[in-house]
Amino acid sequence: MERFQELRLSAQSKISTADHLITQTYKLVQDPKLLILAVENIFLAMSYAMGALLHYEQTFKRVSAFTDTFNAKLMLYREACEKRYNFDPNYASLMLELKDTILQHKTSPIEFVRHGQFVICNPDYSTKILSLEILKRHIHKAKVFIQQISKITEKNEAIFGRSEGRAEAR
Repeated sequence: MERFQELRLSAQSKISTADHLITQTYKLVQDPKLLILAVENIFLAMSYAMGALLHYEQTFKRVSAFTDTFNAKLMLYREACEKRYNFDPNYASLMLELKDTILQHKTSPIEFVRHGQFVICNPDYSTKILSLEILKRHIHKAKVFIQQISKITEKNEAIFGRSEGRAEAR
């Protein structure tokens, strides 16, 4: 299995986990702290999907080798893939927002729950609020992004899957 195929599957798995956290687990447990876990899964799903697209492009020699860091991948995605595949620039903005939220959570001196929302306070006491509605919108956008990338990376699937399929058929 090619690297882009592995990343595509990982992205689909992470978005399914985030969706389950929000639609099933959160409704049952009602713990707003689950929202930050959903943010992490959405971010990982989008990051894996972006990585899948970049590795796909690299496989077909459309992009050169790149370092496997989020910032390097995001810059290459914006330069090489966003216009080529007509992606909404808001996807990159959403990934940056999710990454920022995770970093704020890790460095936050104070976090609390108020009215079913998870509030993250920065050292300067500016706040970031996570709610169920916000995360549902993020999940929807991430699902569309992942579906678009899956459609692109599955176009030439027969090239990569043929030898494995023949071996299994024997």
